[in-house]
Amino acid sequence: MPCKFHRERPWPFENLGPGCQFEGETDFFGFADKSWCRFHLPMEDDEGNRSEKADWGENEVTRFNASVLAFIDEARGDKKTADLTGVAFPVNVSFAGFTKDKPFPRVCFIKAAFSGGANFGEAAFSRA
Repeated sequence: MPCKFHRERPWPFENLGPGCQFEGETDFFGFADKSWCRFHLPMEDDEGNRSEKADWGENEVTRFNASVLAFIDEARGDKKTADLTGVAFPVNVSFAGFTKDKPFPRVCFIKAAFSGGANFGEAAFSRA
């Protein structure tokens, strides 16, 4: 049951395609009459009904954030865009580790949702 996420990416990201970018995902969540991967599972629907992601504990959030950071590192290693389009971040996430010595690769945050704080303190972005 694949993720139903769909979002056209505008220039300069149109080559990323409109569907879910997390091809290796095997765990899906049913919410708002759709199937979602853990990255695109929204925190709530249009009526304010909370998804199970909204109730994730510290361990789930830590694993989620570690997976996102690994995804970014993989994109850096492959010299590709880290496509975080539509990712719903639960609670807080820190990108402070992306310093001038280890900057973000090219990254796309279109329609990413941050439910808590997003720390970009001292974060650096590459020119790629």
